[in-house]
Amino acid sequence: MIVGMYSGGASSFMACLRVKPDVLLFADTGEEHPSLYESLERGADVIGSPLVKVGVMGGMAELITKHRAVPSSRLPFCSRELKVNPCNDWLNENAKGAQVVIGYIWEEQERIKRTREQYAKRGHEALFPLVDENPWLTQQECIEEHKRLVGVQSLYEMGFPHNNCGGACVKAGISQWKRLLEVDPERFALWEQREAEISDLHGKPCTILKRYKKAYPLHQLKSDVLANVPLAMHEYGGCGCFTDEVAA
Repeated sequence: MIVGMYSGGASSFMACLRVKPDVLLFADTGEEHPSLYESLERGADVIGSPLVKVGVMGGMAELITKHRAVPSSRLPFCSRELKVNPCNDWLNENAKGAQVVIGYIWEEQERIKRTREQYAKRGHEALFPLVDENPWLTQQECIEEHKRLVGVQSLYEMGFPHNNCGGACVKAGISQWKRLLEVDPERFALWEQREAEISDLHGKPCTILKRYKKAYPLHQLKSDVLANVPLAMHEYGGCGCFTDEVAA
């Protein structure tokens, strides 16, 4: 059985278009951008494979309450519990020994190596069609082809490098959160509130970001942006949920 790890992003779409899966598996965090949810169904129709959605009741808000913490690159429980575990559970129940299609591109060689090893430990073969069939395909080329075949995805148009978690990826850097503040202040405010509540609960800064190796609260980022404080311009990162966490 071939299972496409279908995030809704452009590269996972292109990978599944090249190696048609028997099923497309989407892990729903409950906090994706509306354009991603809209394009999932259209993309599945273009690929010609059925779409299966997995997730966790209560989503991100429930996990934050459960862990009494905000997730971050240092504490990525959202990756594990909202994406990796639901997908692994589905594979264990429905597709033991499956081939798993993943949309990494040639620039992600280290991720490819680790992900291949992690899936092998679970008895699956990881396939990387965008690397094996065209090693020079870029992320921008994937985005343009997705736009042609399926339609526009708003996060890409707004300047985000990944179409995940509504632009509020906790593994992303200062640049992405600055961008989120600029284009989606309501979503930024939600995370600002979550961070403040957890910090108040523990009586110390509990933050998603760090700056100069120190906690960097979102309210401080917002203040710095409004004051035109110079900030990192290319610190995006993010979207590594199925690299180190895949064997969780």
